[in-house]
Amino acid sequence: MRTNSLRAAVFLLLQLGLVASAGPRRLEDCIQPEDIASALVKLRERAWAVWTPQELVKVWPRSLTPLDCQSSQGSCVLLGHKGRSGEGSCECCETFDFDLEAKESGKAQQRLSAIMIYYSTDRYADVLSAARLLVKTMGLPDTEGPIAQDQPPPKPLKQSFEWRDTALQKHMVLDLEISHDKVWTAYVRVGWHPEI
Repeated sequence: MRTNSLRAAVFLLLQLGLVASAGPRRLEDCIQPEDIASALVKLRERAWAVWTPQELVKVWPRSLTPLDCQSSQGSCVLLGHKGRSGEGSCECCETFDFDLEAKESGKAQQRLSAIMIYYSTDRYADVLSAARLLVKTMGLPDTEGPIAQDQPPPKPLKQSFEWRDTALQKHMVLDLEISHDKVWTAYVRVGWHPEI
């Protein structure tokens, strides 16, 4: 009787382990893609570019710090979270690029001009799901075609999209790359400029 109970307990633990491994798993220092998407919705609702660094740090789901910024075009400001950065790689990182915008008062104001998100996970299905959620939240229209493929690509997958966001009156550019080194990483960059 005791042996049967022990077998049943071991079987149950194995089944629970299989169920747990079937769901999305987060790497250490990586936040849920839904938390990122929720913050992106707030940024998009206010037309992206109106955000200043001081406002952005109040709504992003984790702490952001100034990052080194070098630009051939002059002054620049970067905020970000370094996540699981390693040698030449960035896992679960976010970077926000700000341009200086001249004001009538003569003072320059920093305005958000691009967002770069690296989301990493052990499984391709999870990184693909996160990438699809992020590009949708960033405003990519469904008419722009499929995002990535359901099967892991044999080499880094790269896609670029451009569209006109009529509500925001901006021309949007989005780049997506999914690659695998130690983990699967989706790099999603969205930027915009006023319509001419």
